[in-house]
Amino acid sequence: MLIKRKFDIFTAGLIVIFIVVFCLTIFANMYLQKKNEELANISKELDFLTGLRVSLHNLEGLLDEYMRNPGRQEATEAEDAFDEFYRLVGKTRSFNMDEDELEMIGYLRSNMQRFSTWITNILSPNFEGSRTAFYQSIKLELFKEVKERIERHWNEDMEKIEAAKLRAGVAEQRVVMVYFITLILLGVVIYLVRRTVRRQILLPLMNLNTSSRRMAEGDLENPIEINSSDELSQLAENFNRMAYTIKQKIEGLEEAYQREQRVVRELAILNEFMGDISNDTEMTDMLRRFAERASDLLKADGAAVVVRDLEGEEFFVSTHE
Repeated sequence: MLIKRKFDIFTAGLIVIFIVVFCLTIFANMYLQKKNEELANISKELDFLTGLRVSLHNLEGLLDEYMRNPGRQEATEAEDAFDEFYRLVGKTRSFNMDEDELEMIGYLRSNMQRFSTWITNILSPNFEGSRTAFYQSIKLELFKEVKERIERHWNEDMEKIEAAKLRAGVAEQRVVMVYFITLILLGVVIYLVRRTVRRQILLPLMNLNTSSRRMAEGDLENPIEINSSDELSQLAENFNRMAYTIKQKIEGLEEAYQREQRVVRELAILNEFMGDISNDTEMTDMLRRFAERASDLLKADGAAVVVRDLEGEEFFVSTHE
């Protein structure tokens, strides 16, 4: 079960790496989203202050124009400008503001009715005598104090948005770096997995396939060598034992075959010798043919026959005579 254990370890490792990469990606996206939301909030805040700034500046210019040249058209334009400023102050905001800005907006909202009354009195012919006093009051409180606060907050937000852009750029660089590191990590993991699978599984299987094919062709001298401690190594060892057993059986069969062939040759020699004896052949010729036949059957370079009678005399016949 070692291969299965290795496979389980590889699977668990891949799952862990996938979780790490997934968490890194989520964290990077959340970080970048936070910086982008911060930038978007400051941009909306700056747009709001810009609208107040422009509207207030337009209202101031139209009131100045009306004070120099009172007329119905100038009054209507000034009323429209104040209505626009009033709408901006009372507009529901979808962004966050700091405490000082919220306090300023609260001050404007709580005093818009008073400012509206002053504007109405300035533009009304019924208050022509006190028009200048109302104009000076609204100029001092709205066009000077509030306008200065709006200008200050607008400048602060311009600095904030530049800093937010810088932080968003840094966040994007960090996210790109995280993605780059993640890609490198995945590449290294894929390489290590591929290398490990190739060394631990593919190469032993290829070696086992080549060696088993060589065994099937009759080469039983070279054992299979697999440097591992798993089922593939056990399989290779079983193949080697099988090859050794087959080799031993083949050698035993060859030895038995050689013994049988020797017995057959000996029986053939004896049979021919007995035939020569039964034919009353000259003893010398018979022994010479016997020696020659024995040499042929035994595949020897030569043969000799020595005969000793009862009195101890020897008779020698050789194929080289």
